[in-house]
Amino acid sequence: MTDYHGYNTPSQGTMDWHVPLNENFEQIDTDVTVWDAADNRGDYAPKDGAHFVAEDTGAVYRGDGSSWTRIGSIADSDTGDAPGSAYYNKVTSWGDLQGAIDAAHESGGGTVLLAAGEYGPLGVDDQITMKGGVTLRGEGPGVTHIVYEGGDDSLIGDRQAADSDMVLGDLSVAGNGVADGAIHWGYGNDDGVYNERNYIENVHVTQCANGGIGFRHVHDGAFRDCVIEECGKVSINAAVECQGVVIANCVINDCRTWPDSTDDFLHGTSVEQSSECIVENCVVKGGGGDGASPAFNFNTVNNSTLTGCVAHDVNWGVESVRDAYSNTFVGNTFTDINEYGIYVQHYTADSENPDREVLYNQVVGNNFRNLGGPAYEGAYGFSCQFTNNTIVNYGQNTNTDAQHAVCTYNSPLLHTEGKVSGNIIRGGAQDVAAINLGAPETTNQLHIQNNYCDNDIVAEVNGTLATGNDVEGDIALSGGDTAAMNNRASGSVSADSAQGNV
Repeated sequence: MTDYHGYNTPSQGTMDWHVPLNENFEQIDTDVTVWDAADNRGDYAPKDGAHFVAEDTGAVYRGDGSSWTRIGSIADSDTGDAPGSAYYNKVTSWGDLQGAIDAAHESGGGTVLLAAGEYGPLGVDDQITMKGGVTLRGEGPGVTHIVYEGGDDSLIGDRQAADSDMVLGDLSVAGNGVADGAIHWGYGNDDGVYNERNYIENVHVTQCANGGIGFRHVHDGAFRDCVIEECGKVSINAAVECQGVVIANCVINDCRTWPDSTDDFLHGTSVEQSSECIVENCVVKGGGGDGASPAFNFNTVNNSTLTGCVAHDVNWGVESVRDAYSNTFVGNTFTDINEYGIYVQHYTADSENPDREVLYNQVVGNNFRNLGGPAYEGAYGFSCQFTNNTIVNYGQNTNTDAQHAVCTYNSPLLHTEGKVSGNIIRGGAQDVAAINLGAPETTNQLHIQNNYCDNDIVAEVNGTLATGNDVEGDIALSGGDTAAMNNRASGSVSADSAQGNV
């Protein structure tokens, strides 16, 4: 009967001619597409192979026998198909953007393109709410450019909705020192509800007073290839129960309070009260003593990594305090730092509850050069390691608490089976020990091994072992059960047990 659908044709002279015709009618009910409003889709049985087109949104669905599955769209687009996109709509007016985002969300998700051009100056009334399943892209930073001069929350947010699978990319936002922030997503309540799989990619933000881009309560998301310049507070933020968030290949220039103020809450990237996050191949630079403090924030963070990053010409490199455990800082570079390279400690010691301290952290294979204070200051830590790092020119700022390269200068070190080993330490600006560890009443089983120091090693630590070090100064160990063995020292070697030293 047809070339394409294989309908039955009754045989000439058959007595049961109605049977094949009835089968045809049943197949027609599947083959003929149903057209109706999207909200009425539930009125139709999703027969296997049947199709439904939503007249109001253009979404196309296919039945599988039990449910309707969205397979595409016939919505108008003047740009052709967007790769990987089920819904694609090009917007040339900011006033039409929210409607396009809503339509994409309601149709099951898809992509909205914000066309090239400059939008704004925009104000608070122009804020956009992202929706789950929607990708919003421009045609490139500086090509799709937004000027936002409103305060009170960010320009593009999700307004505290628990929405997942959102993507924003390929545009720029200028705050002109007036905007509170550019982009911030995340559910704001501590009730176990999270956003998942949210991504911000290739976005440039300048001069926002209270931060650039951020997540809150987001799992398995990422910031990639973003540039943030002259923003106050936190340039890139992943805070409050974020998990599995990656901050990668981002550049932060001149992070400082903007416009100028006395506010010292400045982070380049911040992972805080979160876990299992990665900050990799990022650069934070500019501002000197007024710049990021720290460049990379890891407060109350566990099982996370900072790797391949650069902090240059800022106030602090890394701060990691308050229940920060099982973190790794590996292969990073810290140059021209006004005060601390890496500052790791808990505010108070609690030897009966070590899981509430700083523990099991590793600082490995980093390069430190031209530091106002120590490369590493740690306190109240358990089983932490500082190994195979290079430190050149440290302790140049006499206003810092310590001028040692590695120290626990101001507070006792609760440290079990910790290690300071394989480090090269040169160019201390002050006449103080290169490695200075203290408070023997609270510290034990700390190993100082195979370091090169152009100054002294001083440790007042129970259970200390200093072995294989090459020191252009003194090795002085004190406290119960200390040992210095097989070290080379230009000065004296003193310990409870000293053997084989030269």
